[in-house]
Amino acid sequence: MEEGGLPHEELVNSIRTESRQLQEIVRENRILRAMVAEHQTALEMIMSKYRSQVSHLINETKADKLVSDLTAKTIEEKNALIIQQEERIKEMMTVMSIASRLEAEEASKKEEIIGRLQTENQTLRKLLNISTDLSTEKEPDGIKKST
Repeated sequence: MEEGGLPHEELVNSIRTESRQLQEIVRENRILRAMVAEHQTALEMIMSKYRSQVSHLINETKADKLVSDLTAKTIEEKNALIIQQEERIKEMMTVMSIASRLEAEEASKKEEIIGRLQTENQTLRKLLNISTDLSTEKEPDGIKKST
């Protein structure tokens, strides 16, 4: 027996037990550290993938917005062009309507002039015939001239 109260063998056994427990704790600590490192690596991979996906989504959103803006601009430009063409068509229709009306008025005037000239021509022919008839009747020999 020693002065501390425990026999030497018990002390050695106690130290061995503590040593085994310490070794077990050190081994568990290594396993836990390896697990923490593994989890850390996995978490870093997950976060890297997450950042990549978020960046990709942001870029897609920007691209979608750009496409949307360009589409809206294109639609706006096409609508403006359609409105401009509609206005030109209306102007052309107005010009064509005026030209058609003027042409109809001109044709009407020409028909009126032709009608008047025909009437005048007929009247002049009648007068000429009357004059010719009268002049042949007034001839002294009574011989009618043939026309």
